[in-house]
Amino acid sequence: MKKPFLRRLGAVLLSGALLLSAGAVLPAGEESPFSLTASALTTADGKFEYTVSDNHVTVTKWTGTGEDAVIPSKIDGKPVTAIGDSAFSGQKTLQSVIIPGTVTRIGEKAFYQCYSLKTLALPGSVEAIGSYAFCYCTHLTSVAIPKKMTVIEERTFAYCSGLESITIPEGVTSIGEWAFAGCKALTSLTIPGSVSEVPSYACYNCFELKTVQIGFGPEKIGGNAFQNCGELTDVTIPNSVTMIGESAFENCPSLPGITIPDSVTKTGMCVFRNCTALTSLTISNNLTSLRYRMFENCTSLITVKIPDGMKLVDTYAFKDCTSLVSVVIPDKNTELDYESFVGCEKLTIYGIPGSLAQEYAEKNQVPFAAASLQNTSTLSKTTVPKLNGVTVKGRSVQGKGTVTYAFYYKKMDSKGWTSVGTKYDGTTEATIFPNSPAVYQIMVKAKDKTGRISSKIMTLAVTFPTKDDLVNRSYSPNTTVKKGAAVSVNGKASGGAGRYTYAYYYRKASGKAFTSIGTPFVNQTKAWFRPASAGEYVVRVLAKDIEGTVALKEYKVTVTK
Repeated sequence: MKKPFLRRLGAVLLSGALLLSAGAVLPAGEESPFSLTASALTTADGKFEYTVSDNHVTVTKWTGTGEDAVIPSKIDGKPVTAIGDSAFSGQKTLQSVIIPGTVTRIGEKAFYQCYSLKTLALPGSVEAIGSYAFCYCTHLTSVAIPKKMTVIEERTFAYCSGLESITIPEGVTSIGEWAFAGCKALTSLTIPGSVSEVPSYACYNCFELKTVQIGFGPEKIGGNAFQNCGELTDVTIPNSVTMIGESAFENCPSLPGITIPDSVTKTGMCVFRNCTALTSLTISNNLTSLRYRMFENCTSLITVKIPDGMKLVDTYAFKDCTSLVSVVIPDKNTELDYESFVGCEKLTIYGIPGSLAQEYAEKNQVPFAAASLQNTSTLSKTTVPKLNGVTVKGRSVQGKGTVTYAFYYKKMDSKGWTSVGTKYDGTTEATIFPNSPAVYQIMVKAKDKTGRISSKIMTLAVTFPTKDDLVNRSYSPNTTVKKGAAVSVNGKASGGAGRYTYAYYYRKASGKAFTSIGTPFVNQTKAWFRPASAGEYVVRVLAKDIEGTVALKEYKVTVTK
C-alpha cells in the first residue's frame, strides 16, 4: 500500500527539481513552494556562491584566488545576512576580507585555516559566530568582538598564533572551550564579569600572555584554562569563583603570587604545579583540601599558611618545594598525607602541640615548632621613580585565625608615620606613590585574631624619573566648570613598557574617599564625571603599563555654582 504513495511523492519532488533547474516561471500571483534557491555571482574580487532563503542571502563559498575579498551587502537586491559554514575555509592566499554591516551570522569554520588572513573588521551587526570560525588564522593580529554577541563558541580563535589583542565586550555570557588556545602572541586578555565561567583550555599554550583580568561574575575557572602560559605575571581570581579546575595554572613559571579568594571551595589537582616563580600565596579559608600535586615544584615558595578548617593536605601537594622553610597549620585536625611535603628539605612545620601536624612532623623527621605570628610582608620594588607606585603586600605566617594589616610610610629622616587606607580593615595590600626623591621607610603591622601584632619595616629608594620611566601625563581640558557640567578626564602616559591602561577617580577636596569612574585599568583613554555640587574636587588618574608598573597623577578641578 505504501509503494504508490512513495512513487507519487518522488514524482512531485522530481518535478519541483526540474522546475527549478529549468528556471520555470510560475503563474502570476503564485509563489514557489520552495524557500531556498542557489546561484553564483561574479564580482571584481572573485566569485561567490550563495543561497537565498526568505529573501535573505547566505554566502556559501568564495571561489576567488586573490588576496582580498569584499562581500557585497546585497545580491539580486536582497541583503546578505550570513556567511555560511566553511565559506572561506582553506583559502590560503586571502589576506583581507570586508564584511558588510548587513551580516548577522558567521558560520562554523567560515575562515578556518585562512593562514594569510591579516585584516578583519567584524561589523557591529554580527550576533553569532560559529565554532572554529577563525581557527588557524595564523596572521590575524587583532579582533574586536561585536557588542551584540553573547556567545563565543569553542575554538573560534584557537591557534591564531599571530593574534596580539582581542576585545571581549560586556554582555558576552559564554566562552567555549579552547576559544583562544594556542594564541602564542596574545599578551593580555580581559574577561568580563558577564561571563558565567572561564572555560577549560581557554588560553592553553598562550605562551606570551602576561596579564589576565577577570571581572566579578564567573563561578568557575576550567581545567587547563591557563596551562603553559609561560609569561603570565598578573592574574586576579575574583571573589565570584567557587571552583578552579585541574591544572588551571600549571606550568606558569613567571607567576609571582596568587590569592585564592575565600569564595573558592573546591579545586582540581595540579592547579599551580611548576609555578616556579611563586613566592606569595594566600589560600581560601573555605577550602577543605589541597589536592594531589597542587603546588608541586613551586621552587620559590618560602612560606605557607594553611587556613583553619583545612581537612587534608593531599599526596605530593608541596612536593619538591625546595625553598619552603615554614608551613603554619593552625588546626589540630588537619591531616597530612605521608608524602605531602616530600623533597622540602628546609621545612619547619609550625602548629599546635599534640596535633596531626606534629604527628606528621615526627614520623617524617621534619622540624616542628609551636606557632607564633611572624610578619613576612613584601614590597613589589625597592627602587622607584617619584610618583610611580610601589605595592606593599601584607603577608604573615603562624598567626592565629585571620590576620589583618595596617600600612604606613615616612621619609627616613622624618619622625611621624603616614597611614595608608583604613587600619586592619581586611585589605591585604596597599599602593604608595611617593611624591619626592628620598629614602622612605614602609611599615606593615600584622594582627591576628588574638590581638598579637608583628611589625615589619622595609626601605624604599625614590629617584628622579628618567626618560625611560613611566610618567603619567593625564589631564582635564577644563579645570573650571559650572555645576551640572561634565568634567572630562584624558588618560595619557609616556615611557615605561607601553600599552597603557588607566583608572580614573575623583573626590571632593574636603573628603577622603575616592569614587571610581568606570572599570579600573581598561583600555579607555577618556572618562568623565558630573559633580553633584559646587566646590573643589581632586581628580586622580592611575596609568599602568603592560609590565604592571603604575604611575600617579592628581590635580584639582573647581566647580562653580
